[in-house]
Amino acid sequence: MVNAAVWTVRAAGGPDRGPLTAVARGGPWTPAWCELGLNLSNSDILTIYDGDEVMPHILGQYLGNSGPQKLYSSTPDLTIQFHSDPAGLIFGKGQGFIMNYVEVSRNDSCSDLPEIQNGWKTTSHTELVRGARITYQCDPGYDIVGSDTLTCQWDLSWSSDPPFCEKIMYCTDPGEVDHSTRLISDPVLLVGTTIQYTCNPGFVLEGSSLLTCYSRETGTPIWTSRLPHCVCES
Repeated sequence: MVNAAVWTVRAAGGPDRGPLTAVARGGPWTPAWCELGLNLSNSDILTIYDGDEVMPHILGQYLGNSGPQKLYSSTPDLTIQFHSDPAGLIFGKGQGFIMNYVEVSRNDSCSDLPEIQNGWKTTSHTELVRGARITYQCDPGYDIVGSDTLTCQWDLSWSSDPPFCEKIMYCTDPGEVDHSTRLISDPVLLVGTTIQYTCNPGFVLEGSSLLTCYSRETGTPIWTSRLPHCVCES
């Protein structure tokens, strides 16, 4: 597949000898798309050059039945040269070049990505063309695992696999209390973790001294009570 706005085709040395060259001109965002189909016999040579002239930098050269692989050019211009060896008296192959232009269905978009459980996705474009992004988000109470933004790449593949949403099973750190120390049963603060607050000498506790992380059916886990305070003894 060659992205080009203008095709220039020229043959050197008459119809029975010399190469035929097609020059594709156009930037990466050119809207026109062409597919050039060539019948290559065993003596035919297809050469692809990087740039708009036949220069030393050859991206690929193919003979006979060898099929071209995926190629990338460093400039918006690409030169394709088809050289057919004179076929002598073989009927239909001694009259010059045999070239077939095959109409193909346009395919310039990535496949759609699935929805995720306990979350949703948004797209940056109506069509999933190259450069389009899909962003995933999770419902409250769930964390996203994996990349939250996927991009449709130039080879029409996604930049990574879709993520998934995992239920949050930990509480956020409630914080320190001035003039106190605390004892945490689990530093990860998973559901079931307890934090015991003890005031320093000369201070008394207001509120609950023990907080426990517990899970809810909806939303993230929370602590059983608010953060206490240590106030000066009167």
